[in-house]
Amino acid sequence: MEKKLASLLTLLLTFSTFGYAKTKIIYGTDDRVESTNYSDPLFQKLALSTAGQFWYWDLEPYDEDYYQLPNKILMNELNVCSEERFSNQLALANCTAFLVAPDILVTAGHCIFDQEDCDERPWVFDYNQQSLGKKRLIPKTSVYYCSEILKRVDDKKTGADFAILKLHRKVFDRDPLKMRRSGKIKEGEKLVVIGSPSGLPTKISGGAQVFGNDLKHYFKANLDTFGGNSGSPVFNASTGNVEGILVRGEKDYVSPDNTCDVVNYCPDILGGEGCEGEESTRISEVIPYLPSR
Repeated sequence: MEKKLASLLTLLLTFSTFGYAKTKIIYGTDDRVESTNYSDPLFQKLALSTAGQFWYWDLEPYDEDYYQLPNKILMNELNVCSEERFSNQLALANCTAFLVAPDILVTAGHCIFDQEDCDERPWVFDYNQQSLGKKRLIPKTSVYYCSEILKRVDDKKTGADFAILKLHRKVFDRDPLKMRRSGKIKEGEKLVVIGSPSGLPTKISGGAQVFGNDLKHYFKANLDTFGGNSGSPVFNASTGNVEGILVRGEKDYVSPDNTCDVVNYCPDILGGEGCEGEESTRISEVIPYLPSR
């Protein structure tokens, strides 16, 4: 009990809604789509290699094959107005990660601090609206813990923010994602992001592009992302290769009438109305620290 209370205190002190870093936002129109409904089947497949970070106590044994998730929905967990999109869906994932080797995940560095985090925060694949069903069930085979933090960086000076995690067992039923191995993405290149905005079941969001590419350790883009997307893979829309890790952005929600919260919108072109964009650590920051195979 003391360990659980200590973890909750840490959560309250360090989380900003979902994830530890600055939150995210919608640019232009809301491009979030259920991962199983996205128009491009390639990205539907890539979504299978992403996982959400949960608290272990939210995985309640249902039978020998499944866990049942608690009925914690977005409008109750974050005081989001009932008229907002996805307000009646579950909001449980703290961060997102993606598979880069059979037993290696990559996420944002601010999503995990130490071995206690590894022990208490399992990573759940197949967290999508279609698979959950009315009973909110997750196969036990889709749940993994990290056995070791291989590398963690959360550098406020450079903006580099990532963690490499070794899983307690290998993942055999989905493929590691492909990553850019040299060079960097071009200004204006189109992007797609996959993850759990505000802790929701996995969403895919396209309709974005690189708007700030001059910094060494990260790039900026008008990605429709929220807290919970921290650690999400950011893909080149043309190649399907990972270009970056979503780590920071603008404020998620606003409360015009001080009753409930609505999504915060910014113009699609960055720089207007004080909207500076979402920031993604370049995947090139991660590559040198990945275990050789």
